[in-house]
Amino acid sequence: MGRNTKRKVDNRTPFQRMLDNERVANDQSYLDVLTPEQAAKGIYEAQNKGRRYFRTSHLDRLHKNGKLTYEQREAGEWYRTQYAKCRYDSVKIANYGEAIAGMANFDAEERKQDSRDLFHEARGEIPRDIVGFMDRLLLHDRWPQSRHQSARNRAVSDLRRGLDALVYHLRLG
Repeated sequence: MGRNTKRKVDNRTPFQRMLDNERVANDQSYLDVLTPEQAAKGIYEAQNKGRRYFRTSHLDRLHKNGKLTYEQREAGEWYRTQYAKCRYDSVKIANYGEAIAGMANFDAEERKQDSRDLFHEARGEIPRDIVGFMDRLLLHDRWPQSRHQSARNRAVSDLRRGLDALVYHLRLG
């Protein structure tokens, strides 16, 4: 008596099943091509089923769902890019300088320092109570796990508040 005897019944004809399978195969064909950005970010995960799944950032998902504006998303991407340009985790082995066409030779360390200055200046514009939250979300792509709708709404409103400060600082809006 404890068993659930309900089963899903497929009422499609064999021809409809074949058409549906072809449609799924055609819909999945766009997954066979990686853009250079996707390959560089390493968001490609191979599955044994022959399909490719792409992992998008929480920032992109929130923008796609309409919870963030385009300017807020761009400010978040800029923040993430500046942090990557700072290269805090890299170890300096040798310094040969890098030539840039049409410009004076800038040392790699000088460019890193410029990126660090821009990053810290922008980070100073974010409200102090959410700096840690913004860093976890934008730099490490960690969204706080909560079962309560009010906590999720508060996280989105805090994110908007921080991104609005960045938008204002970058003069995007």
